[in-house]
Amino acid sequence: MKPTTYFPLYPSVFKYIGGLISLAGVILLVISNREFELLVYLGLLLIAFSREKSEDQPIINARNDVFKTVLGIYLSVMLALNLVEILSPSFVFIPEPLVYIGFPLMLYLIVFYLSLLFKVNLDSSVSIGENIQNHRGLYLIWLLVVVIVAVVLIAVVFF
Repeated sequence: MKPTTYFPLYPSVFKYIGGLISLAGVILLVISNREFELLVYLGLLLIAFSREKSEDQPIINARNDVFKTVLGIYLSVMLALNLVEILSPSFVFIPEPLVYIGFPLMLYLIVFYLSLLFKVNLDSSVSIGENIQNHRGLYLIWLLVVVIVAVVLIAVVFF
């Protein structure tokens, strides 16, 4: 049976295209203003929804688990923010694209690559261990890129 995810995935080359688009968006965002924020989100979307070079069942299971986890965290945060806004008249929740688009994408990417880095012994499958061993530096680079994008976006949006 063919392994499936909750969402369709692009080929792995789109991960690099998305990284370049996000990097260009962050550079343009720092140079100018918030006009290029959606370019960063498009790049993050391409990174999040593209396959790994060897997409086997443990990676698909990790992807599905992270998707469920991030969806739960996102819904909890949104519910908490809306409840605080209802209960506290002085608190005003201003919806930003960062909250609706950027936060879930960045959280998904960070949790997914952290789970790939630290779940080497989760399954006895040799292919996931070899994949992570061979691409550990790449996963660390993706994590670093996403964290830098998150910091820049938060700095530009809120300060």
